[in-house]
Amino acid sequence: MANFRQRHATFDDFAEYYDLVVGDRATMAAFYRRLVSDRTHSTLELACGTGTITLAVAQRLVECGGKWEQCRVVGVDESAEMLRIARAKDARPEWLLGDMRAPPVEGIFDLVICCYNTVQSLLTDDDLAKFFRSVRSIVGPNGVFAFDIMQPDLQYLSKPPRDYPARAVRIIIPLAAGG
Repeated sequence: MANFRQRHATFDDFAEYYDLVVGDRATMAAFYRRLVSDRTHSTLELACGTGTITLAVAQRLVECGGKWEQCRVVGVDESAEMLRIARAKDARPEWLLGDMRAPPVEGIFDLVICCYNTVQSLLTDDDLAKFFRSVRSIVGPNGVFAFDIMQPDLQYLSKPPRDYPARAVRIIIPLAAGG
């Protein structure tokens, strides 16, 4: 559990900048929105971060004829700050603090998702097994579990290490008048 606490503290520190750094998520949102059908009434996003994909999927639930009162939308994340930002965007989903290896949810879901290569952050066989067992126990019999992973560029990774930034972000903070 120490690893869980250490990781969530890191994401708490980063939460305020997460949406800015990650940028446009329209393609990812569109992929997960396509998984919602008129038979989908409950959805869970594991490692939901600031809730962008959770909310996009929830909007699709409504577009498919559901109503917020009739649907269950849940986002689980290990960062209280990420969840605070998600809750500020929309308070209607259940935003739950917890570990994706053992999400603090009850019942089954029609759609369970885990976005942004997050499954790849589970580095041990034991963590992966816990995660997949948990998912199996909460996905309904006709439910869908979807996640994405990145296939690394092995040719690039086999070259000698250099200081190549993975992503550069320019943040401009306006100075106060007269400052």
